[in-house]
Amino acid sequence: MDEKLKLAETALRAGQLDTAIGHIVDICTATPQQPVHIYRVLVTQLYKTGRYEEGEAWAAKATALYPRDLEMLNLHGVILRELGRPAEGVAVLDNGLELHPGNVMVIM
Repeated sequence: MDEKLKLAETALRAGQLDTAIGHIVDICTATPQQPVHIYRVLVTQLYKTGRYEEGEAWAAKATALYPRDLEMLNLHGVILRELGRPAEGVAVLDNGLELHPGNVMVIM
C-alpha cells in the first residue's frame, strides 16, 4: 500500500492528476479505512479535474466514514452544488455548521 501512496504522490507532484487519482482510488477501494486526508486529496483532485460525479461518490463514502470532518463536508457540499444539486449541498453544509458553529468555512 505504501508503494501506491508513493506513486500517487509522485504523480501529483508531476501534475499527472488522472494517474494520481487512479492510484488513490485503488488504495481506497482495496482498504476503505484510509485516513481522512487521503479521501480529501482524492475528492479535491476529482473536483479539480471536473469529475464531479466520481467526486460526489467518494465524498459520500468519506463523509460516511468521517461524518464530523468539516473539510470533507465542505468538499461534498461544493461538489453537490457543481452537480446542480444545491439543496443537497446546502443540507451537507448545514450539517457542517451544526457540528462546527460559526466556522467560516461553511458559512461562506
